[in-house]
Amino acid sequence: MGNPAAVVATYLNNYVSSFDLQQIKYLPELKRRYGDQGVGFIDMLLALGYERTEDVEIVQHFEEDWIQETVANLTLTSAGAAGADVTMTVAPASLDSNNRMYARVNDTTVFTNGTTAYIYSINTSTPSAPVITWRPHSSTGVIPAIAAGQELGITGSNWSENSGQPSGRAQGAFKYYNYFQIEKEKVGASGSQMTNASWVKTVDNKGIDGWYMKGVTIDMDTRMKRQLIGTFFTQQWTTNTSATDATNGDATLVNKTTEGWIPYLDRLSNPYPYQANTFGPTDFDEFSRIIQKNWGGRIVQGLLGQDLSIEVENSLQDYFKYTAINNTEKQANDQLFGASPEGGALAAVVSFNYLTKSNRTYAFKLNEIFSDPKMFNLTNYKYTGRGIFYTLGKNKDKMTAKDLPSIGLVFKGMGKYKRKMEMWSIGSANGETYGYQNEIDGRNWNMRTEFSTEFFGANQMINVFLS
Repeated sequence: MGNPAAVVATYLNNYVSSFDLQQIKYLPELKRRYGDQGVGFIDMLLALGYERTEDVEIVQHFEEDWIQETVANLTLTSAGAAGADVTMTVAPASLDSNNRMYARVNDTTVFTNGTTAYIYSINTSTPSAPVITWRPHSSTGVIPAIAAGQELGITGSNWSENSGQPSGRAQGAFKYYNYFQIEKEKVGASGSQMTNASWVKTVDNKGIDGWYMKGVTIDMDTRMKRQLIGTFFTQQWTTNTSATDATNGDATLVNKTTEGWIPYLDRLSNPYPYQANTFGPTDFDEFSRIIQKNWGGRIVQGLLGQDLSIEVENSLQDYFKYTAINNTEKQANDQLFGASPEGGALAAVVSFNYLTKSNRTYAFKLNEIFSDPKMFNLTNYKYTGRGIFYTLGKNKDKMTAKDLPSIGLVFKGMGKYKRKMEMWSIGSANGETYGYQNEIDGRNWNMRTEFSTEFFGANQMINVFLS
């Protein structure tokens, strides 16, 4: 069949389009089909200022431990008679490696029945199992049976007139440490592709010259932030000596990793398993008890997966309707971010949802990344039912006056060299703009970062998860 240049016909779409004469137009703005794809948490973390730079191999800090300790009983001790002594053997848990303990002669305690008594003597003939003799203060006082493992608190001490001073007490500290982890990303383009125009001209109101520039200016940064988020929450330390880097010429070098928040919580925090669809107001009463027991602050952040967030909202609807909620929000925002306009702007960015329960203010934040179907929200995973509650805000280091946050990121660096989102390019394409580094007709854009997570006060954190 021929192909005449002109025929008897009406100009219709199917006729004109057969010659590819119809102009095609696309919106020049790329629409975000999946939003920011989960990078909001890192942006919030950095916006709150929870980051710093260090020039060391290991991130370390000290946290004050208990100033006072208890003394625990080893085996069941029978009740005494009125005014009579009772002896108990100290459990190993109350002794350090040198068989030292906190309790000493003339320390006082109160028993479960209200009887007070003091340590009349301590027999250390068997250093690893010292025997305490308790003597009641009242002639009618009865020391009750002391169960195996029962802890007794030291409530004070009593001394006679003209007596000497007791032996001194010493306190240690909890040492936190973590390691740095290197993460990398890369985008490459040929010289020819770098000269191809694209229908897409802007992304997030930023102009791009060619489709490859989206990968360079947006995608690579997003992927690095997603790596940071995934590592921040879930990464375990590398203790497997065979976990080496197969791409490195030195096959003995192990991939260094930091410890993420969830493994840290699993090791050191307060575990709080729950059954689905059972979360309610009484759980917050228990949270308050746990935090108060550890002398935690009055503002507590709840970072919640989607399913747990829905449960909390459904179970606390009446509390969210509390008439003073606006005042609670203002007071909490002023305390966390400051009462200045800058503080108000930062509070708007972070956007907590507040309520007061059991004498504490809870600042709820949806942890959107746990719903990400490419990282956490996958079949047989339960991250959407997870929650982390921890005291929010920054304490001041008494020596340096610097802020000490509850959670943070530490980037490697020294002097002017910072390894936070370090970026460079290599190639010869468009060398007038980027320089000529080799003879390859193309260009690779590289990014790397070296960082460690850092957490403070696991004893005041509550690790909520589906059982």
